[in-house]
Amino acid sequence: MTVLRRFWSVWFAFWLFGYFLVAFPLYALVLWRLTPFTVRLGHQLNRLWGKLILLMGGIRVRTIGYHFPEEPCLLVANHRSYLDIPVCYTIFPPSRGLLG
Repeated sequence: MTVLRRFWSVWFAFWLFGYFLVAFPLYALVLWRLTPFTVRLGHQLNRLWGKLILLMGGIRVRTIGYHFPEEPCLLVANHRSYLDIPVCYTIFPPSRGLLG
C-alpha cells in the first residue's frame, strides 16, 4: 500500500507543478503587461490548471442550485483541504476575482 501511495503522490505532484513549469512563460506575460486580455488569459490559465488537477485526481465537482450574485460580495472558502483553490478556480465565473 505504501508503494501505491508514493506513486499517487508523485503522479499528483507531476500534474500540479508540471503545468506551472510549462505555462510559466504565459503567466510571466500576464504579470508583465496587465491588460484586459492578459487578465482574462491569466484567469483562463488558472481555470485550466484547476480542471487539470481535478481531472488527474479523479475528482468531479458538482454545483447544485447556486448562482453568483451580481452585486459585490465576498465568498469565503473554508480551506478544508488543498483542493479548495482548484475547485474555486473551476466554479467561479470569469468575471469574479479570486484571492488565494
